Amino acid sequence: MTPDYTIRRAERTDQVAAATQVLWLTFELSAVPLSPAELDRVLARPNYHLFLAEAADGTVLGVATVQLVLASDLRSTEALLWDLAVHPDHQRRGIGRALVAHVRAWAEAEGHSAAFVLAEGDDAEAIAFYRRLPEAPEVEVRMFSFWGG
Repeated sequence: MTPDYTIRRAERTDQVAAATQVLWLTFELSAVPLSPAELDRVLARPNYHLFLAEAADGTVLGVATVQLVLASDLRSTEALLWDLAVHPDHQRRGIGRALVAHVRAWAEAEGHSAAFVLAEGDDAEAIAFYRRLPEAPEVEVRMFSFWGG
């Protein structure tokens, strides 16, 4: 069955306010959405990428954010899938899985040495989702936060 949405990398000329709304709604954030100028500055960063899953009418159904980090060899970069969010009205339709596959293919095509995602230890839903992906073997890592949550 052909999906009724497309996935693409957002460009600076896009109006991505809807994408940030999906993030805020999915993660129940109370922050004030970014202004167009703030969004433009974010998308201008060379190490930040935003991917959109859009319906034919342009409605944003889901988003993935990717941060590029310098690998330990100091020669290559790795793609860190930072946020994955699908609007609650559109979940369980394969959009999240398709976004992950798109990010993985993009990272490989761009020559990044790896692509990975972190899931908080108490986020059972995210952990279960990533465990269902056959191409994503689990590696146990502990992450410590010095400030900011």
